[in-house]
Amino acid sequence: MRKIEILTALGFIAFSLAVMGEANKVGVGTPGKAFQPGFFPFWLGALLGLCGTVQLVRLFTTGARASYVPFFHDRTAWVSVLKVVATGAAMLILTYLVGFYTAAIVYIFVYLRFVGRHRWPAVFIMSLGIPIASHIIFEQVLQILLPQGIFSVIPYFG
Repeated sequence: MRKIEILTALGFIAFSLAVMGEANKVGVGTPGKAFQPGFFPFWLGALLGLCGTVQLVRLFTTGARASYVPFFHDRTAWVSVLKVVATGAAMLILTYLVGFYTAAIVYIFVYLRFVGRHRWPAVFIMSLGIPIASHIIFEQVLQILLPQGIFSVIPYFG
């Protein structure tokens, strides 16, 4: 188990170095100048590298071996993970077919009601409110087009 933890920490450090290198290629920006496109990814990579380094140091300094804990304790854990994976995959497929907004309405509705078992008023408010707020923020304020589907179910949203 310890070897896996060490390899994972090293993998995080290697990945963070790759992210920082690629971000540096597009420009990070310097104090007094405007931030360049690589600023945010660079510092996220640095933070990830710091976390990997802290984990690696912790593994070598504690010396204690972690006890084995099964990843899934019972069948309920498997079912919960499968629900999340299935709804996420359905969201991706629906986004391709009917666009982000329609897919988001369906995804949030199904996830809140059938996976999270929330009450109906919250389900309706969130499943309509989040896509509408996303549309206002991304397409009207930031002028960033979100994916449009092959089929248009909701005419204005696409």
